[in-house]
Amino acid sequence: MRKWVCILLLVVSLGCGTPATVSPVPRSTAGAPAYTEIADSFATMTDAQWDAYAAGLVGTRVDRWAGEVVDVTHMANTYRVNVDMDTDGIFDVSFNVDADTGLALDRGVTIMFSGTIVHARRLFGALSIGLDEAILE
Repeated sequence: MRKWVCILLLVVSLGCGTPATVSPVPRSTAGAPAYTEIADSFATMTDAQWDAYAAGLVGTRVDRWAGEVVDVTHMANTYRVNVDMDTDGIFDVSFNVDADTGLALDRGVTIMFSGTIVHARRLFGALSIGLDEAILE
């Protein structure tokens, strides 16, 4: 009987039956670590360690990172810049820009940018960092 009471309390505390709400990414005044520090952590951490570490990166601010434009993609009025941070030819960071900026960027150009991390995850075994509120400098 006690087991069922615990299960019932758990279900009630999870808000079973209530609609899910989407919360905005929390903004932090904390600066993100350097890209090399994040990449080193990605390379050496277990999946469980990485998941915990990456969750702590969300909402932190990237300040004046530099990388090479791999490509700019366009879909539904959105221009997405894909940036290689470690010269392996594979993009590591991506963010949206306006049409004028997206159309002006060329492959192979080194850009400097800032923004807020919205995700840091494994994507087919590679590091993928997404930014919001990105600014080219």
